[in-house]
Amino acid sequence: MFSSPYLNESGKKLFGITRTEEVIGKSLLDFIAKGDAREEIAQTIRMAIENRKPCTVRDITLIRTDRDTKDVDMSFIPTFYKNRHKLQIVMTDVTVRKKTEERLQQAEKLSVVGQLAAGIAHEIRNPLTAIKGFTQLIKEQINPEYCSVILQELDRIETIVSDLLVLAKPQVVKAETVDIVKLIKSTVTLLNSQAILQNIIIKFHPEVEKVELECEPDQLKQVFINILRNAMEAMPDGGPIHIYLKQSAKEVDISFVDQGVGIPKDRLQRIGEPFYSTKEKGTGLGLMICQKIIKNHKGHLKIESEVGQGTTITVALPRKTQKENQV
Repeated sequence: MFSSPYLNESGKKLFGITRTEEVIGKSLLDFIAKGDAREEIAQTIRMAIENRKPCTVRDITLIRTDRDTKDVDMSFIPTFYKNRHKLQIVMTDVTVRKKTEERLQQAEKLSVVGQLAAGIAHEIRNPLTAIKGFTQLIKEQINPEYCSVILQELDRIETIVSDLLVLAKPQVVKAETVDIVKLIKSTVTLLNSQAILQNIIIKFHPEVEKVELECEPDQLKQVFINILRNAMEAMPDGGPIHIYLKQSAKEVDISFVDQGVGIPKDRLQRIGEPFYSTKEKGTGLGLMICQKIIKNHKGHLKIESEVGQGTTITVALPRKTQKENQV
């Protein structure tokens, strides 16, 4: 059982304990996430006591009193004090380390996908160039309408190849001064007809009439289109999609809020991973490319979602500093 005299201040902080009453009558195992870990810890405690040797269990998930979680390593050290056998438990918070390891694994996945994307893109581009060239040559000899369809689809393949190359290597952003409000309005206009057919209304709420950013407009437009299309696909019954633009001294926040089906928490953590998608025929590359483009613009992307309530995706982009404006 927990007893406040035997739990130091660091332990109380780790468990999120503010009052002793919160843990009276509870054992250590009550704070362990359900699963094999509880049995493993109970067995390790028995071994430590029976063998009178320290034992350690790694990567245990604690559930704090505020329902937040922490990852810890636990060492069980049997001691003999005042003719009594006691068990000292030393816990090391490894939450930050685990998150760092997860980020490194994600970076490794991105590296592998980048290499794969580069190979695919270059292999496709060579025959694509020949097909496109010969199609244009025979355009006059066959039905022009058919040729137009072929050329449109070839253009689409070319766009996909360019997207793969975004993943394959760092892109040099050809920055120019762009009114981001105007860019979003043009994106909304582009998708409005498709949205209306799906009984969806896209509403843009800019905090100001004009905000200038240094960016590559075509790439950012690609990001906005991808986010809006995902939002539309998540709303089979229609409804509004709201876009909010707010600015601070250092950045501009653009939030896309839909009323769709939402994303479960377990899936939300994996959004943006290569080849992981919540859509039946999705590749998972769309949002991944968006993240890459935003990172190239020195910005960041945040996703919040609740099942049955909808999803909010916020794109934060840095503003020009006063020094940059003067140059």
